[in-house]
Amino acid sequence: MRKGIWVILLGVLLAAGILSDSYPKSWQSDSVNMSVQVTAPFQPQYTPNKNAQSSVNLAAELCGLSQFQKQYGTTGNKQRIALIDSGIDLGHVVFQTEENEQPKVVIYRDYTEEGRLETQAAERYRNMLSAGGSVYRIGNIPNDVETYRLAFLDLNTVQPRFLTGKNEEMAVLVTARNSSGYNCVYLDTNRNCDFTDDTPLYLYEIQQQHLTLPADGGKLNLALTSISSDGRYLQFTADTLGHGTFLAGLMAGSGTDYRGLAPRAQLCIYKIFNRDGEALQQNLAKAIRQAIGDEVDCINLSLSIPHHDLMCKELQESLQQAEAADIPVIAAAGNYGPGKNTVTWPARADSVVAVGSYSYPEQYRLDRGVFLNKAFIADYSGRGIPGKTEGPLLVAPSGIIATVPGWYGENYMYDYGTSISAAIVTAALCHIQEAADQNKLSFSVEQQKNLLSIWAKDTGFAASEQGYGTLHMGVFPQSCKQILSRSGLKEEQIIYTKEDNLCWKATVPQGQSKSWYVKVPYGCTEITAVLQIKQQIQQNSFEHPVAMGRCYASLYSPDGVLMDQTSYLGASYSEPFVASGSVGAILPRAGIWEIVVTSADNLSQYNHLESRADLKVELK
Repeated sequence: MRKGIWVILLGVLLAAGILSDSYPKSWQSDSVNMSVQVTAPFQPQYTPNKNAQSSVNLAAELCGLSQFQKQYGTTGNKQRIALIDSGIDLGHVVFQTEENEQPKVVIYRDYTEEGRLETQAAERYRNMLSAGGSVYRIGNIPNDVETYRLAFLDLNTVQPRFLTGKNEEMAVLVTARNSSGYNCVYLDTNRNCDFTDDTPLYLYEIQQQHLTLPADGGKLNLALTSISSDGRYLQFTADTLGHGTFLAGLMAGSGTDYRGLAPRAQLCIYKIFNRDGEALQQNLAKAIRQAIGDEVDCINLSLSIPHHDLMCKELQESLQQAEAADIPVIAAAGNYGPGKNTVTWPARADSVVAVGSYSYPEQYRLDRGVFLNKAFIADYSGRGIPGKTEGPLLVAPSGIIATVPGWYGENYMYDYGTSISAAIVTAALCHIQEAADQNKLSFSVEQQKNLLSIWAKDTGFAASEQGYGTLHMGVFPQSCKQILSRSGLKEEQIIYTKEDNLCWKATVPQGQSKSWYVKVPYGCTEITAVLQIKQQIQQNSFEHPVAMGRCYASLYSPDGVLMDQTSYLGASYSEPFVASGSVGAILPRAGIWEIVVTSADNLSQYNHLESRADLKVELK
C-alpha cells in the first residue's frame, strides 16, 4: 500500500473539508492546470492478426456500420474530420491522394514549438550563399524577394524521443515563389552544401507535400506548415508521438490494403501534442476555433485534461462555439477508470459526445488471441456518477489495428483505449452526416447526439458506465422531426455497507470490475481494504498453490480520486505468486468511499473465467 507524504497531506485537507465534496459540473477561468494529454500513453503493440483490414471490418460489423454503409451507400464522402492530436505521418500509404485527385489531408496546422526554426539572412555572391562559416551553392534557384534566408535543422528536435541516432545539422534554404512572400524551402538532405540537387518543399497549404528523411532505420516524413511573412521563422512538422497517425488511419485511411471506417472522408490536422505527449488547453481551444473557421464537419478529441483538472475559459467557449456552428465534438471519456466519477474534461461538457470503451470477445480473439466469455466495459474507461449525467453518452469498441508512423518500421499495429472508441464514433458520424446530405437534411449537434442514443444497444451494464449503450447504427430517419430525445438514463443507486458488515466474497468475471461502497464517518483515522485471492485446496504437500483468478483492487475517495491501487494479485506465469494485497488511506474524509476489484482481461489464459476473492474493509 502506498502511504506517501502526499497521501497524508491530502487526507488532512479532506478531513478538514478544504477540498470540495464532489467533482464540479463547471469550469474555472483562473488558476487551472493548463495541460492536456492523450487519453493513454501511446504504446502500440504487435498482434497475432496479420490482416489489419479484418480488424477494421470486424469493428464496423459489431457497430452496425457495415450494414449502414450497404443500405445507404455511404463512405464518408465530402466529410471533413478535424483531428486535433499529435499530427500525422503524411508519408503513410493510406494518406495519399484519392482516386478523384482530392488530397486526403487538406489542412495541416501545428500549434507546438517542435520544428520551429529561426532563419538568418544569407549574403549572395553569384550562385553562392555564405552563412555560418560555410558556402552553399544555389545555382539558378529562383527567389522573388530580395533576400535569401538560411536556417539549420537539427533532426533530433523533430523526431521521436526513442530515436537516439546522432544527426548532423541540415541547412535549409528559404525562398519565395510567385511574389507571395516566403513560401518555399530547400533542405540540404545529403549535407553537401549544394541546394541545386534538392527538391523544393512548399508550404502545405500551397502544395500538399512532404519530405521523407531516414531516421534510425525507419523514416521521418516532414511537412512545412508555416513561414512568417518576413521569413524570419518557419516550422517543420511531423507526428513524433504516433497517436494522431493511428486515429487518422482508423477513421479515414484509404489504401489498397487498409481502409478506415470512413475511407472517403478528408482530414484536417491540428497538431497540439509534442513528442512527449504534452499540450496546452489554450492551444486546444485555438485549434477548435480554427477548425470551426475551416468549416469542418466534425471534431475528434481523443484526448483529455488530466483527471480532476478543470477547463480554462477559452476551451469552454470554443466547445460552445462548435455546438453553435452545428459541428459535433467527439471526446474520449478518458482512461481513469474503473472508479465512479472518472470521466474527464472535455468529455464532461454537455455539448460533447462523450465516448467510453466496450470490449467485445470477437475482437479479443481476432486481434489479441485471447478468449473472452462475455463482453464488458473496459476497466480503464471513464465512468460517471450513479443517478447523475456525468458519464459517457455511449460506448464503442475499445481496441483495433490501425496505422503507425514509418519510424516504427511497421505500417499497422494494435492499440486500445477510449481514444480508439472516440475515433470510431467520429467515423460513424461522418456516415450519418453524409446520409443526411443525401437526403437534404441538416441535423443539429443535439439531434445527432439523440440519434446515437436512440440507436445505442443496451449492454446491461450500469448507465454510469455505458451511457445509453454501445454504438450501433440503425435505420436512418426520413426527417429531422423523427429524431426525438431519448428517455432518461436508468436510475442507479449507490448501496453502501454499514460499519458492522465490511466483509464480502467477491466474484468478478473476466475483464469486469465490481464496486463496493463504504460510508466513512467523521473522525475516522484510517481506511484499509484487504483483497485475498482464494486458492484451490492442495491435495498434498507437493502441490503448488493455485490461485482462483487474477485481479487488482483500487480505492477511490468520495470525489473520485484514486487514492491507492494494488498490482495484479493471484495467478501469474511470469511473477512470484502473491495471494493478497491491500489499499488504504490515512485520515480519510467523511463520505462514501469506493473499493473496486477488477479481474484481468486475459484471465482465460490462466484457465479461469472469473476471479474469486475475499474482500475485507477495516475502519479505525
